[in-house]
Amino acid sequence: MNIEDLALHNDFYGKLLSERQQEVVHMICEEDFSLTESGENLGITKQAVSEVLRRSTKKLQSFEDKLGMIQRFQKVVSQLQAIDQELGRMDEVLNKDQHNKIQDMRQQIQNMMKQF
Repeated sequence: MNIEDLALHNDFYGKLLSERQQEVVHMICEEDFSLTESGENLGITKQAVSEVLRRSTKKLQSFEDKLGMIQRFQKVVSQLQAIDQELGRMDEVLNKDQHNKIQDMRQQIQNMMKQF
């Protein structure tokens, strides 16, 4: 799992990890610490950080395999983007009143996507 995927999995399921696992994943994903830097901050070896990270990654992937929240999230975002694009195309041929309604709908979609 690459760092971006790890960060995404952590956003969805990170609170289900142990406190130590949360610390390690946060340092690696959010603080951009190396394994060595993380170990120094936590008072453990680089190898211990690597093992905690490996177990955390496996656990996060297991949660996704069982719950599928990320997959569903990505599907919803994709559908919202498609709707937004279609509304944009429709907006080009509508009158001013319809244009304003379309713009309001597009803004609602954008606001929904920002909540994720």
